[in-house]
Amino acid sequence: MPVTSADSPGEKLQDAVRLHRAGDLAGAATAYQTILERDPSNADALHLLGLVELGQGSLPAALALIQSAIDRNPDNPVFHFNFANTQRRAGNLKKAIESYRRAIELDPNDADTLNNLAQTLLSANDLNGALEYMEKAHVASPSDAQIACNLGELLFRLDRLDEAAHYFRAAAEVDPKLAEAHNNLGAVAQSLGDNARAADHYRSALALAPDFAHAHKNLAGVLHLLGKRDEAILHYRKALQIDPELEDAAYELAALEGNTRAAPPQHYVAGVFDQYAHDYDAHMTGVLGYAVPTKLRSLAAPYLPSRPLNVLDLGCGTGLSGALFHDIAGMLTGIDLAPKMIEKARKRGIYDHLRVGDIVEETKNLNSHFDLVVAADVFVYLGDLDPVFGTVREVLKEDGLFAFSVEHADSGSFVLRDAGRYAHSPGYVVSLALRHGLRQVASQTTDLRKDFEKEILGDLYLFSPSNLLK
Repeated sequence: MPVTSADSPGEKLQDAVRLHRAGDLAGAATAYQTILERDPSNADALHLLGLVELGQGSLPAALALIQSAIDRNPDNPVFHFNFANTQRRAGNLKKAIESYRRAIELDPNDADTLNNLAQTLLSANDLNGALEYMEKAHVASPSDAQIACNLGELLFRLDRLDEAAHYFRAAAEVDPKLAEAHNNLGAVAQSLGDNARAADHYRSALALAPDFAHAHKNLAGVLHLLGKRDEAILHYRKALQIDPELEDAAYELAALEGNTRAAPPQHYVAGVFDQYAHDYDAHMTGVLGYAVPTKLRSLAAPYLPSRPLNVLDLGCGTGLSGALFHDIAGMLTGIDLAPKMIEKARKRGIYDHLRVGDIVEETKNLNSHFDLVVAADVFVYLGDLDPVFGTVREVLKEDGLFAFSVEHADSGSFVLRDAGRYAHSPGYVVSLALRHGLRQVASQTTDLRKDFEKEILGDLYLFSPSNLLK
């Protein structure tokens, strides 16, 4: 009996796809399975059933089915694209990258594949590779606002702010309702120190997307810098109502409301410094009058041995502190949470070793002992100093020196201030040092920097396991 058109494999597949597109995954799965019972080698049905499994969260089954489709039709770029998407979702970045590359070999100008490969390379910390393919995606689809925005975000991460702003503006022109582009223009303006313009961009983003939690958080941050404390609190609260997992917003709100926490989220500190890495030195030394490294060097000078020293610079940032101690260092190691700050420090050419990460964890991993440990303007981003004091004592030589600064608190232990920085009392610092076997060698109370045109009072300390008092 001849096969009618209604019973043909092509018609059956179209019926299954209609169910799939309508969101009836169970019905689509049954239809695809029926086709495969008749024709087990039907690559399209295998691929589409794999997508159903992906939609249902069954990653191993999805991978097996799509791989079977590829085995039967290895030159279909869509199969490789979706296999890569599934590998990426499963966390297999290397395999995802390989599959995206194969899809691009088969279809070099597919913007979605180029974009997804760029995003996956970004997840794998290959920024240069990500930029190459993101630029190709934009060339392939210049009218895609999201791709333009993605390219801008990558350039922003690479500290190429003018270029980033160009693509954010391009995205907003293509799609004026893309709130993400306006939010990102705000981030560029904020990084350039134009907080008023940044606030305007963040407000534009919120006009388009009132429940954009990150835009509320960002607006709150610049409102705080503009001295609009009450408005800042409102927007931090709104951000947390929308997304209670925004730890940095919770931390900033706690600071504004006077609720001291033991420590900020690590990504908060890294994010703050990465955002300002491009002009950090000029801002700190010029606008804020920051001279802590110079003052620490002067405090330590009478006690420094004449031999070349093994020096550890905690929270090294761009290397302002390392530059002041480089001349006495036989070996200079720097640790910082912020990757962009580390890259700035690397360009100075003064460090023998640089590490990105938590100062306590990375110090423990150094497997070295130091003559001098310096922490300039670092402990203002830590409340509880017990872990770092304990770790420093472990790596400090018996005649070594520990030089650091803190913002001054009159009493108690430590307090989180409005600016999002901690202040520590002399009583807390000295008692903590003694508990870890560190003796006070010298100290000085001095102005550390300016904040909202006011001098910030702080304390400089020099401690050692040995009694080095002269």
